[in-house]
Amino acid sequence: MVITDIKKYYALIFDKKGNYLKKIKINRKDSTFKYGNKRYNIILNDVSWFKRKTILFNHYYYFYNINNPMPLNILSNIEPVMDSELYNIMLDTKVAKDLNNLPFSFNMDMLKNPKIIFIIIIIVIAIIYFSTGGQLV
Repeated sequence: MVITDIKKYYALIFDKKGNYLKKIKINRKDSTFKYGNKRYNIILNDVSWFKRKTILFNHYYYFYNINNPMPLNILSNIEPVMDSELYNIMLDTKVAKDLNNLPFSFNMDMLKNPKIIFIIIIIVIAIIYFSTGGQLV
């Protein structure tokens, strides 16, 4: 329940990675506001915003990117490049292909491991033993 209909307007500034930087109070009647050494346009129609009600005030928040002087329009209908189900199928197919094409690469760094050396010695002894008919010469 709002007692009065006093409106306050704020700009939420985000960096290029989407991390929140600062909340700035803006005047609806101005055409721009300043943050740091940059100016940003105040356009309150046809952009993304959210409203938070308190007992005395209605707070309106608008989104801005630090590198863009125009407010962000998150709610606009943007057609995706591809359907999310198709993208998921493509990712699953790529993962399956990558798992099926795992190459066994024997490099000299494997010989530094004592377990690998022990296994190789046992395999060589077994090959010699069975190739001589069960007699060690």
